Amino acid sequence: MKKHIIYAGMLLSTMALTTACDENFNDWVAPAVGQQEAAAQYNVNIVGSGIDVKMEDSAQKDTFRLATISSDHADVASISVKQVLVNGHVLPVTIQGNEIYATRVQLDSTAQAALQSRKYEMRALDVTVKSVAMLKNGTAVMVESKTTQNEQPIPTPAIDSKGYYLLGDFAGVGWNLATPLHMTKVEEGVYQAEVTTTGNTNWFKFYEASHHSPTDWDEVNKGQLGVAANGDPASFNFIEWNNVQTPTIEGAGLRKRITLDVNNWTFKVESPFSELYMAGDANGWQQVDFFSTTNQVEYTGFMYLTTNGFKFCSQPNWDGINLGAGAADGTLDATGGDIKIAEAGYYKVDVNTSTMTYTLLPITTIGVIGDATPGGWDSDQDMTYNTTTRAWEITGLTLTAGKIKFRANDAWEINWGGLPDALTQGGDDLAMEAGTYDIQLFAWCNGKAYCKITKQ
Repeated sequence: MKKHIIYAGMLLSTMALTTACDENFNDWVAPAVGQQEAAAQYNVNIVGSGIDVKMEDSAQKDTFRLATISSDHADVASISVKQVLVNGHVLPVTIQGNEIYATRVQLDSTAQAALQSRKYEMRALDVTVKSVAMLKNGTAVMVESKTTQNEQPIPTPAIDSKGYYLLGDFAGVGWNLATPLHMTKVEEGVYQAEVTTTGNTNWFKFYEASHHSPTDWDEVNKGQLGVAANGDPASFNFIEWNNVQTPTIEGAGLRKRITLDVNNWTFKVESPFSELYMAGDANGWQQVDFFSTTNQVEYTGFMYLTTNGFKFCSQPNWDGINLGAGAADGTLDATGGDIKIAEAGYYKVDVNTSTMTYTLLPITTIGVIGDATPGGWDSDQDMTYNTTTRAWEITGLTLTAGKIKFRANDAWEINWGGLPDALTQGGDDLAMEAGTYDIQLFAWCNGKAYCKITKQ
């Protein structure tokens, strides 16, 4: 399979072109816009290796010819290979004339990173060769040629029919063979578990359930799975089953979801709550009240709550994790019932998905303040919360030319500013022209809060 794309045209001084692989190739000879030329014009050809690289085949040479690039066009003086990519990832190569050589190990590791997979299968890799064709008239033409290289990684272990479990520095788990954390099968070959870390550095391993024993570590270790580098804290990593080393998760008291993919022999560690929503009686049990976060652990939102219950949800539907009432006030449980409060009202809501806790701060007033208001910067023009529009509102407010902001509870600890359609906590003052206005404030979290200001 051959494809050729040529970008033509910069005049370069007649200089010897290096044949080494150049990581900065794109900066060195960028194509001029509108100067693309057909590859056929210069008869540039690439020929792949024609072999299937098999990592398990010890009879194959460690270094092999990946491709040859050439041209028999009368105007082409030489072709210099500058960079080789495998599925978009740079492949280290050596060049001998117009022949490109790579090692099997480098090809396998580059393909592994590009595909994020160690799956034992023959895979057709896209090989892109970036070269420079030097014409006899001194013009350099950048050439992009493509071929395909087949490669097969080493065999992987059979998927354990009994599943997998974790041991490690997690609450309620530890390294006690009597208390393994069995992972849940979420789809064929994919297993998940949620953990809470206990220290600053948390070590853990995966184990095949078919080798589990409550007392015999020698038997258990027959099914251990880990990583290549001891203590590796990467949130995405490849599984090792030979010379197994121990991965880590950094940070104490964190709630994490670990996903083991034994189709591709990878795992990832992530927060189970990339987003958070409130759904309850106050909003028709719809996930339409939002939270903001900077660390996917601590979340803040502003919302109206009734005494008839609510929950916190990891997705904008009921298909994810839905946190309800825990055993004690202010605590959360993924299997808990509706959270009930004693008094309906507007609240600043803070949720910590690591400690599985929440706090509610009543917001009794929100007002408009600023030198454009009748009270200046000394007193608020109070707004009223409308449960139908779900906005704080004030009508017929006369302003002079100047600045305004919104703040809660007659204090500056909670205040909204910035652009009318993108208000944030502590944002800039809003500039106003003189006039009489109706104002609505949708006092939600950062990224969702906004106001509507209508001049009468």
